[in-house]
Amino acid sequence: HYKHFLVQVVTRAEGRVHTFTLRDVQLDEAGKVKITAKDFTTSAKLIVKEPAAEFTKPLEDQTVEEEATAVLECEVSRENAEVKWFKAGQEIFKSKQYDIVAEGRIRRLIIHGCKPDNSKTYTCDAKDFKTSCFLSVEGK
Repeated sequence: HYKHFLVQVVTRAEGRVHTFTLRDVQLDEAGKVKITAKDFTTSAKLIVKEPAAEFTKPLEDQTVEEEATAVLECEVSRENAEVKWFKAGQEIFKSKQYDIVAEGRIRRLIIHGCKPDNSKTYTCDAKDFKTSCFLSVEGK
């Protein structure tokens, strides 16, 4: 079963090597493809991967008072981007103190009841790209 779709195909020949470049390929176009040129036919499996999620709005340093709620917010390039949050290199999970929110392209880490020991570097990691900020918690 071969896929039939229309994409821009750029061909190049260098000696006996022929290169076919498919441009503007969509995720749903993955599958088996067949290339035919005169009396030559070959097939291959086309794997389409989503581009890496980038940060379109990075985290920003902030200062909050002790016992306040801090909201660390950034924006990613794709709504379905998965991220992980880290505090000084240690992964953070949803808990009584931490809420992790994904809303459209916005990613938030909400820290409730901040204490001085929350004064650390926080990182949002989207695999190929990261953004970090420093949260400073001031005593009352």
